[in-house]
Amino acid sequence: MRDYELHLKNMRDSGIEWVRMGVKRSVSQCEPVFRKAHALDLKVIAVITSKNMLSGLDFKTKHYFPRSGWNEKWREAVQSIAKGLNQYVNIWQIDNELNHPWHNPLPWLNKGLALDIAEGGIEAVKGIDSEAKVSLNLFFKRKTLFPGINFPRDRPLILKLKERLGDKIDILGMDIYRGTWHKGSPSDYPEDINYYHDLWEKDIMIMETGYCTGSLGHTPETQASHVDEVFRCLDRNIRESDWFLGMIWYEYVSKHEGIPCEEFFGLHESDGTTSKPAWEKFKEKVDHYKQYNKIFGTTYHY
Repeated sequence: MRDYELHLKNMRDSGIEWVRMGVKRSVSQCEPVFRKAHALDLKVIAVITSKNMLSGLDFKTKHYFPRSGWNEKWREAVQSIAKGLNQYVNIWQIDNELNHPWHNPLPWLNKGLALDIAEGGIEAVKGIDSEAKVSLNLFFKRKTLFPGINFPRDRPLILKLKERLGDKIDILGMDIYRGTWHKGSPSDYPEDINYYHDLWEKDIMIMETGYCTGSLGHTPETQASHVDEVFRCLDRNIRESDWFLGMIWYEYVSKHEGIPCEEFFGLHESDGTTSKPAWEKFKEKVDHYKQYNKIFGTTYHY
């Protein structure tokens, strides 16, 4: 059995119903994995990024130069992917953290470009399936003015997305890592998601959250405690907020090598089969909250 088959089966057998996976540049590279997830009755969030779809093309196209034809090539690539994978996908995520200075420096600098990328991808998917569910995720960004006083730096882009594409985006996903990449603790999550719902005025979810081990004094035991705390702090929103759709945990398995803590978020060790205590806690919590029909799953890199 190939690794991805083993891992996807473990998710299914553990009661996890959702998996979030990135799309490779061609259908043939990822179709077997998506088909297997679908065959196991896993619901799939497919992440399709412009950086990936435009890789291998000329310099100007890869860097979104005007008059390079990047937008048409991006739309064509998305259409091709959507045609090949749509039958296996429940939610399409268009690009990934377009406001992140490390992952996407050009869209981060140019909000108009970020909007063009989002619009092109959404329209391409909807052109294949007008009923397709579409999400867009942003990296949670706060700037500290004075100790204890912060303001959200992602607000301007969210308002622009709402004005231009609000009727085309079904879900706003926020990537929030309280206690790892972001200050604070899971006790801040209710305030965070209530703020974004008031701003967006439609369905939202936490598209990424997690807790790395191997650095900052983080251990497998504290990772498990973090999982427990996140669910406990979100309990009321899970039970009572129809607009809060759920949460995807980052991630099923990670490399456990290289830069701490980016490569140590996995709920399993790097072999993909040895679970950390956090995996058992995650399964327990997902099972407990299954009655509320929310989206709970993991990001999986195959």
